[in-house]
Amino acid sequence: MKELEYEERQCDCCGSNELFEVWKYSTQASTKSCLYSWRVRNVICSDCGFTFVSPCPKESTLIEYYADSHEYWKGQPLDYSIENRIELLRKNVPNKRNLSFVEVGGNDSERFRAALPPLITLYTNIEVNRSCDGTMSTLDGLPPESADVFSLYFVLEHVARPAELLGLCVHALKSDGLLIVEVPNLYIYPLNPAGLVWWEHTNHFSPLSLTSLAVTKGLHLRELSYHLCSRPFGFAAVFSKTNQGSNRRLSCESAMAMGQHEYHLAKACMMDGLKLIEGYREHLEEVRIRIRDVCEAGEKVVIWAANKVCIDLLDNFHLPDTAIVIDSNPEKRNYLQPVPVYEPHLVKEFILSAKLIVINTRLFTDNIIEYIKHNIGRELSRDEIILVKSIG
Repeated sequence: MKELEYEERQCDCCGSNELFEVWKYSTQASTKSCLYSWRVRNVICSDCGFTFVSPCPKESTLIEYYADSHEYWKGQPLDYSIENRIELLRKNVPNKRNLSFVEVGGNDSERFRAALPPLITLYTNIEVNRSCDGTMSTLDGLPPESADVFSLYFVLEHVARPAELLGLCVHALKSDGLLIVEVPNLYIYPLNPAGLVWWEHTNHFSPLSLTSLAVTKGLHLRELSYHLCSRPFGFAAVFSKTNQGSNRRLSCESAMAMGQHEYHLAKACMMDGLKLIEGYREHLEEVRIRIRDVCEAGEKVVIWAANKVCIDLLDNFHLPDTAIVIDSNPEKRNYLQPVPVYEPHLVKEFILSAKLIVINTRLFTDNIIEYIKHNIGRELSRDEIILVKSIG
């Protein structure tokens, strides 16, 4: 197991060190070749209300972690709406030819790239994941004022220094360039805490805190949208580059003015989100009891999908000998080490004779049931399936 390296962090929005601790915990996460230990401490800035993680993993160790991470969406349905991204682009992109578009953290971006409007003729994917076909791995090679549009689709919540990343994007944007940002929405954590439950999220943005941070880097809010965000638990913001440069002092004054209101609102959203997470944990314990009961009766159990939900399900739970974990991605075989993960075609007989199928993914539930029907030769009844309720 590998420990991430950490460093103390002050508020990116106002620079304060007055931080209120909300929630801390430890967890483990697997990349392709390593098991990492994470220590997460969520805090709120008492002066302006920006919510983030401190101590935070150092940027170098985060890059190492993401470089070795599993690739998303390869041969699978996307978990975001391309249509929403394109509609927001069409509303804001200037009506000019040969526009350049830079996506940071696009992962497997082939389908999104193919859907871009014809006006965008040059696409660059900045991606650190070595499994993906990125154009480059850092922003360092981009010339100043070379891009018409920058996008950060659910990236800014993952970085150790969000203000620094915004500054690099602004540096590479043309004078009339646009920056599109999508992040999980702190304000909806009481209804959907998907952005809170991920250990990888080092920042928790609200529209107010994101805008405040963007102003410090010379950006002006052009549009804010909830319904055009490509994932249901976030919001989309479109910023234009101003000619005034960054204004840290003005932004800090603005942040301090709204600070106490945002602090109390952020605290309430985090606390209410934690209540939902506690309900999620209670549900997982009910599933564990069902698995244990079936196995103690001498029957077999299949747990399908090695993912975040599966990690939570197996946390502090001894998997019985008559239960196995399955995932169609062969690269996930060591994802839950020391628990092995099997490809479904290798354990057909086990699937055929299992008393219970536990499915850990809502997104692919229908695909899994169809696979079992057509490739394994078994049609499942409702009482043979447990669909684990995920967060979000």
